[in-house]
Amino acid sequence: MGHKSLTAHFVGAPQNREQNNLSDSYYWSTFVDMVSGAVAGFCADLTVHPLDTLKARFQFQHGVQVSYHGIVHAFVTVLKEEGVRKGLYAGVGAVLIGSIPSNALTFAVYASTKRALEAHGNSLENVVLTDLFAGAAGEIAALTTYVPCEVVAKRMQTEAMGHSRHYRSIWDAFRVITQTEGIRGLYTGLTPTMLRDIPFTSLQFTFFELLKMATRRWNQREHLSHIETLNLGIIAGGLAAAMTTPFDVIKTRLQTQRIERPKYKGIFHCIILMSKEEGFLAFFKGMVMRVLWVAPASGITLGIYENLVHRLDKRRGEQSNIEKQLEGIF
Repeated sequence: MGHKSLTAHFVGAPQNREQNNLSDSYYWSTFVDMVSGAVAGFCADLTVHPLDTLKARFQFQHGVQVSYHGIVHAFVTVLKEEGVRKGLYAGVGAVLIGSIPSNALTFAVYASTKRALEAHGNSLENVVLTDLFAGAAGEIAALTTYVPCEVVAKRMQTEAMGHSRHYRSIWDAFRVITQTEGIRGLYTGLTPTMLRDIPFTSLQFTFFELLKMATRRWNQREHLSHIETLNLGIIAGGLAAAMTTPFDVIKTRLQTQRIERPKYKGIFHCIILMSKEEGFLAFFKGMVMRVLWVAPASGITLGIYENLVHRLDKRRGEQSNIEKQLEGIF
């Protein structure tokens, strides 16, 4: 803290100090949400990326001849034929590049929107509506940075199946897609991604908050342990993931098809063609894998996020107490 800040704290008028504290509190909360969200999302995406790769492979394959006949078979096959880096962790760089800014935006916008809406009451109905709306706002803010990285990741995750061109690296994939398809190519599947991620994020945050409320009442204590928030995040993410699987399947099909000869002309054409050729269950391909991937990712993300927010706010509180003591002395 500089000399000017110290002077403001020690000799400023009470009203000015109160306004400064409110302003500082807002910016601090936003900073904490962004940092905590970015770190949490990065850790989660890095940890569970192999499961995302297997899910993408499951959803992409269709027809009579399939490459994978189960989760274990897919894992063993990919590991044996392609290895860890080029197989299970294919496209991880693109995911991590998009993970940091997108998660920072998601949690910052979600938390700030929620704080603004909570002023209207904290009844159960208001809690549900608040989290649904705040979650949607957070996801919308993150989509602009997330989708291009998602497209590159999915192309690299499925290219070994022989349905798309091979890319030498992440940057080569960005370059090739931009040159051959334009900027629009990086936003392939934007609409189905919005249809999947906006309700998913809204449901995830809502389930998580409701589960926290129920756990607090059951345990008759306000503070939840890190293990409890981790487990509640897993449950919330798993439920939201299962409910939004059809949108995930459609998104993957649209994002990974060949641009030279696309099979699907759009969302509705994809739905009609899949229903006709593969049946209703095709929309739930990879659901188990999606839940196995998203559930732990949600647990890790929400668990780390809450832990970091708690620790940073606690440290901020200790610093504020020291400043108040110094203010009393001067």
